[in-house]
Amino acid sequence: MHPAVMRPTLLLTALLLLTPGAQAADTAPTGELRGRWGTEDNALQAELRGDLNRGPWALHGASLLESIHPKDASPAQQQARVLELNASADLGPWQLAAGRKVVSWDVGWAWRPNDVVQQEQRRQLGPVSLAGRPLLMAERFEGDSATSAVWVNPNRQGDAAARGADESALALRHYRREGALDLHLHARWGERTRGSLGLAAAWVGDASLELHGSVRRLSHHDLMGTDADGGAATLALAGLTWTGSQQQTLILEAWWDGTAPPAHSPLTPFSQGQRRRNVYGRSTWQPDAAPAWTLSLDMLYHPEDRGWQAGTGAVWQADRLSVEAALRWSDGPADSAAARLPVRRSGVLALRWPF
Repeated sequence: MHPAVMRPTLLLTALLLLTPGAQAADTAPTGELRGRWGTEDNALQAELRGDLNRGPWALHGASLLESIHPKDASPAQQQARVLELNASADLGPWQLAAGRKVVSWDVGWAWRPNDVVQQEQRRQLGPVSLAGRPLLMAERFEGDSATSAVWVNPNRQGDAAARGADESALALRHYRREGALDLHLHARWGERTRGSLGLAAAWVGDASLELHGSVRRLSHHDLMGTDADGGAATLALAGLTWTGSQQQTLILEAWWDGTAPPAHSPLTPFSQGQRRRNVYGRSTWQPDAAPAWTLSLDMLYHPEDRGWQAGTGAVWQADRLSVEAALRWSDGPADSAAARLPVRRSGVLALRWPF
């Protein structure tokens, strides 16, 4: 295990468990043990989270120890990672934070045009722990509105190799609630990709129906895997969520990804099956039973080349232990992006035990 990774993890653990008064903090240290068996690798993980509170000041941390065993001939990997480690201050209407922190924005479920800070990869198979981005953050809350300003990756300023989510950037968001309507305004200025503006909205009609949409215009974007500038692009999403009386949920979304390659263009290892036009559907059902079951079906379809990805999953939740199983298939015409993915059949079985 690399000392540069091990030292901050041990320091975080010591701060959370050994600092006087830590056990009496508002949120006592918690964690989770996980086992994952998949078609590509097996893994054992232990995650620890905790908070220390001293008046208006707080320290939040999360670390992950994991042992990964690939199914191919690659050697096993043991590593420790700091997922989050940030200090914050509660100064009445102002909230300040500095350090490594998860900041996920936008209203979409399967894809998020205005997730300009975390830039999270959605629709991952099995449980995933997000690693926060280094940032400085200030927020002001006032009635039904809030304004957030974030300098993400200040440590990568001037680094020409920093691309995508690693780029140093300034991000702004203004949120306002107007009755049943939530409005989000976004702006971002990246060191490489320059400016972008975005708007998102979510409307809850009643207990069963929610509508949402998000759009963002970029002046430049990175072409992953190259040093080229992809030029201007538009990202847009529209969707709905419907919840039935028998604990059924249906999510429908369609989006345009202007940063994806055009239809039938050559794909690179960095394309990851992306296409510009996408239609997504997901349904879940939770029968009335104890222990609780949640069953799911989902499908992503690319109208441009008729490629698709379909998945099914089941989660069994007891008092504390949960078991999750998921399968995913990718296919389509021979020249479709989905049919040319390096892995077209994948599955995972995961056990989770919180403590």
